[in-house]
Amino acid sequence: MVCSNGDRKMLYVADLNMRMEGFPKIGAPTILISRGDKRVIWWLSPSTTTYSQTRMPDGMERAFNPDTLYDWTEDGMETIGGRRCRRFVGRYTEARGPIGDAHEVCFVDATTGMRRRSYSYDVNGKLVATIDYLNAKVGPPALQVFEMPEGYKRSYNRRKRVVC
Repeated sequence: MVCSNGDRKMLYVADLNMRMEGFPKIGAPTILISRGDKRVIWWLSPSTTTYSQTRMPDGMERAFNPDTLYDWTEDGMETIGGRRCRRFVGRYTEARGPIGDAHEVCFVDATTGMRRRSYSYDVNGKLVATIDYLNAKVGPPALQVFEMPEGYKRSYNRRKRVVC
């Protein structure tokens, strides 16, 4: 995936497990591994071979399934990257606070059924992110992509006490 800010990402999904590798234009690469089956989320820093860990809150596994976050309606056809795509508009299914005109627009290749592009709009209806899906492989990823790589050490954020 390529984001509108120039960052590149690779995404792997299988059942309740997700891995996202981020390659920002500025800064160091990062890896996020979410294990719904183990109820844990790991943030890895390949540059320091360290990771932090947190417990996955109940219901968070739904966050990786856009079908559970949005009510989708088909809204015509458009050409994206030379491919005919079905256009879908997704409105949030659960309002938490004022969501205004926040929504997603997703373009799905009419032949392959794969996402080609998505737009995210904020509560004022302003476009805040564009993601282009450059390529995809259909089928389950290798299970080891959801495991903690060898050699990583846990880092702990210790809060400093500030006395004024």
